[in-house]
Amino acid sequence: MASFGQMPVLADEQQRYARGLATREDNDSHYDEARRSRTVQRYARMHVQKLTLGQMVAYGRDMTEGKLIKSARHLHRELPVRLAQRIVDFQSQPYAVISNPYFKQVFRMYHDAFDRFRSFPNITNMEEERRFTKLVETMVAEHISVIPILGKGLAEVRGYSSVESDFMDRLLMTRISRRVLAEQHIALHKALHKAKLRRNSTMTKATRDTIGVIRLECRLEKTLRRCFDKAATICERTYGYHPRLEIEGQADAALSYIPVHLEYMILELMKNAMRGTVEFAERQSAGGGAGAGAEFYTELMASRPIVATLAQADGYASLRLSDRGGGIPPAIEDQVWNYGYSSVGAVDDHVPDASAVLGGFGAGGIAPNAAVTDPDPIAGLGFGLPLAQCYARYFGGSIRLSSMPGHGTDALLRLNTSGEVVEQVALL
Repeated sequence: MASFGQMPVLADEQQRYARGLATREDNDSHYDEARRSRTVQRYARMHVQKLTLGQMVAYGRDMTEGKLIKSARHLHRELPVRLAQRIVDFQSQPYAVISNPYFKQVFRMYHDAFDRFRSFPNITNMEEERRFTKLVETMVAEHISVIPILGKGLAEVRGYSSVESDFMDRLLMTRISRRVLAEQHIALHKALHKAKLRRNSTMTKATRDTIGVIRLECRLEKTLRRCFDKAATICERTYGYHPRLEIEGQADAALSYIPVHLEYMILELMKNAMRGTVEFAERQSAGGGAGAGAEFYTELMASRPIVATLAQADGYASLRLSDRGGGIPPAIEDQVWNYGYSSVGAVDDHVPDASAVLGGFGAGGIAPNAAVTDPDPIAGLGFGLPLAQCYARYFGGSIRLSSMPGHGTDALLRLNTSGEVVEQVALL
């Protein structure tokens, strides 16, 4: 499979890049708002070079300084284009959205990032690559607050207007794509630097566990158990006890994937299953209540396990979580996919970004060896399921819910294992 540095479209773009990324007429001292708007519009019309997971893996092997510079050039071009498309998208939204202070804050953050990436000079050597990578790291860190800011905006706007789910999908899908490209490059940069410290000019090991932020073999069962432990800790802290887990099916199911995406999706589904199980069991138990002891609740949870079924076939790895949490009330079944919706109330001001709450990497999810932090709630962020669906769709997967009111819910996560699905980047 060809790497992104060898694709004809990008090769043509690299020629333009060498001539200066268009004309750069907007870099002079007379750069004003009108010209800025025209510049954003021009970038928004540019072609987005979408990649597959397999291309990212192939390019990340045997990294050299030359390949790293090409990766930086690709990122240097892609980030402003993807930002510009979302800026234009923002401008087309109803007044209630674009005038909201929180949405306006995100809009300004995107504009600032666009200007900073666009104005960075062409990257021709490793020193320029190093400075550009530092800028990318800075912007990734600064934008970790975007989701809680959007959550506050949704909570305010919901009182007198509505925000289209399609707009939020486009906003977050493109956010995921930018962060994946950025974090993949940052990881390759750091890996090459470590190799150079070991006096190796290239990373010569042909097969490794991880290439950039992509793990070559994410085992579903291992990830599932890790997420269960995290969710159980949260559930224990919230309710005082938690359901147990039963695993069945294909224990060796695995795929090449971005671990933090996989962990975010599974943890969100697991948290929902645990919360539903505990609260439904409490409502049904006649012998419970404030006076019930630990033994009562241990037996109560033992009789209501969460059953995880693993499978892999036909180019997909699948996980089904079956709980006995009473199912989703029909009246709210459609609302659970709405951004900002939570059955436990509105997003609170103190709730940080989901990725930060979960001790996660910037792309969203759980960092290796991360601890569950105190602010991590069992529910209430209002972005859990729709954001998890965005992560699943990014490389051609999906999440489906099948509810049986009065009994429980089956949550089915299905992920493509071919590595050949291009990023599902939202376009204008």
